[in-house]
Amino acid sequence: MNKKQTELFQLIQNATLDFEVQKDPKLIELLEGFMKDLQRGIGPRMVSVKLSNAISCYLVLHHFKAPNALKVLFSRIEEKIKSREVMTSSYVLEASRRSKS
Repeated sequence: MNKKQTELFQLIQNATLDFEVQKDPKLIELLEGFMKDLQRGIGPRMVSVKLSNAISCYLVLHHFKAPNALKVLFSRIEEKIKSREVMTSSYVLEASRRSKS
């Protein structure tokens, strides 16, 4: 893995090690799937966008209740994505909110 893939892998891995995250096997499975994608050589930008969208769906399905480690992971990924101007579901939602005001 290159430097960016390794950095993203470590961010995801840190979230999977969290006690609250460990209580949700489906969440662990989801995060580990993205770690495997990075190990298979899928680019960090693609993995970041897909992971951001997956976390957005998780948050909606769980009424915005999630382990803090997952929220931190989401924030870190969103920062990286916004710096690259990549569209994610949260980016689209925010843009639509701004256009309505």
